[in-house]
Amino acid sequence: MIFSNVFRLIIVMILAFAYAGAALAKEAKMLGTWCSEDGREIMYWEKQTIAFNEHTICEFDAPLATGSHTLMTLECANIYFMDDEIVRAFEKSVLFEANYTAPNRLSVTMDSNPTPTLFTRCNE
Repeated sequence: MIFSNVFRLIIVMILAFAYAGAALAKEAKMLGTWCSEDGREIMYWEKQTIAFNEHTICEFDAPLATGSHTLMTLECANIYFMDDEIVRAFEKSVLFEANYTAPNRLSVTMDSNPTPTLFTRCNE
């Protein structure tokens, strides 16, 4: 009986780890460093932040997208270092939409620019 319960626990743990790994793999496809096809922008997408170029950092509370589409509100600010201090400027909320249109390709629309920007994975 004890062996049976231990065996069941091991099976449950294996299934839980397998499910967690699959979920992480799904959400990971949008994470990473993305370069716009026109060469003007870089986007760094992490679990709770998206950063653009050198100074703009955006945070979000939404769960990571597990599919090919995400629509969420970002809280963005430009970040600068001045006299050993971090200065936040131009804070605003932005509607952000991303579509994973093909392997390693994203179409991103933000409310400040309704025309989609096309991104591909940067060579890291």
